Amino acid sequence: METDLYSLLYLMIGLIIGNFLPSFMKKKGENLATKQDIRRITELTEEVKGEQNKLLTNFELYTVKKHECYPELFKLIEICNGAVQGLRGFQRGKLDFESLNAQEIESEMHDKQIIAKDRELIRGLWNNTNDKKQAKIYLDKISQRINYNKAEEKIIEANNYFYFKILYLSKDIEKSGSDLLQKIWQLWLSYDPDHLEDKIRAGGDVISSAELIEDIDSMKTDLKLIIRKELFPSEYES
Repeated sequence: METDLYSLLYLMIGLIIGNFLPSFMKKKGENLATKQDIRRITELTEEVKGEQNKLLTNFELYTVKKHECYPELFKLIEICNGAVQGLRGFQRGKLDFESLNAQEIESEMHDKQIIAKDRELIRGLWNNTNDKKQAKIYLDKISQRINYNKAEEKIIEANNYFYFKILYLSKDIEKSGSDLLQKIWQLWLSYDPDHLEDKIRAGGDVISSAELIEDIDSMKTDLKLIIRKELFPSEYES
């Protein structure tokens, strides 16, 4: 892509020069330039240099922004993907709530930022020996919902960055990044704690979370390669 931009840059500079200077060229070897002509040529040359500097400045800004945006976008995609896939990883069943005492339960509820209404319900169940199991189930369910909502926040953060920086993305990066974020969103939907199975209906088809993860891993590899080719084109020149 940088090669194309350089070509466009040189073409525009050439057009500027071509439009301004032909009338001052020598005719059949005869020097027709007067002092006024020379002054005008100097003025036009400065105008061309000014336009050239503007083009180069804009191109350099684009290049700098690209080197900033691409790694940050990929990082945010990795973070949100990790948060979503973690919903079915170590986070589920991380704590054995039955082994905790009342103080540890309070600490867990505080760390999870569980609302007062739910905390009161859990305390009531926990203080009743016969309802400890129910308290565990309820606390586990709330914890899953909190983690689920936090994963959504990471997806939103990645999507917001994607659209805020879209002007600096190439068409390939825009397409690949958009498709990948959509797949991660679908995986998040399939992990809804209220769903009995990790599946989602998309376009009339039922897609399992395992299929979505496989697609995500493949698309992530493709996006990484596209980014590397655009940031470090010399590494891929034959």
